Amino acid sequence: MMSRGDHHFGVQDRFLCSLKERTFNAKTPREYACASAEYGVYLCRTGRLSDARQICANIRETYAGREDPEVYIWLMILESAASYYSNSSTREKTKLIRAYAVAAAMGLRDLRQYSAAWLAHQYFNSGEYAAMGIWLERSGLNSASDDSTKIRACL
Repeated sequence: MMSRGDHHFGVQDRFLCSLKERTFNAKTPREYACASAEYGVYLCRTGRLSDARQICANIRETYAGREDPEVYIWLMILESAASYYSNSSTREKTKLIRAYAVAAAMGLRDLRQYSAAWLAHQYFNSGEYAAMGIWLERSGLNSASDDSTKIRACL
């Protein structure tokens, strides 16, 4: 059963359903961890920080000692989002910069652009507009293939 926070004006959020479906249908531990982390970012945005932090802890426990670059990227994004939504802290930019660097090195365009969009958002909120512009450009703006990236860049 969906919780009250999973509805918007009585209409079930399609994005949430997609995230839950991807998590449920994951074929590999990596797919499950990445989808779970993305779901955790959603939880952060909807104020369910303790649930999001539990996802972080579960991923860290599962991947302790056998880090996976894609999982690491999602974990850095999730931890940064949890910090941002818990106290409006933009101090976690270092994690996003690491996520961006790993995604760029691994050739993971969507994750590189998504982490850049988050960085642009955080630089905007900390009043660092020149840096925001640089990260907006790196996010791909309207050329990003992922809708979440486009939306984050517009914030």
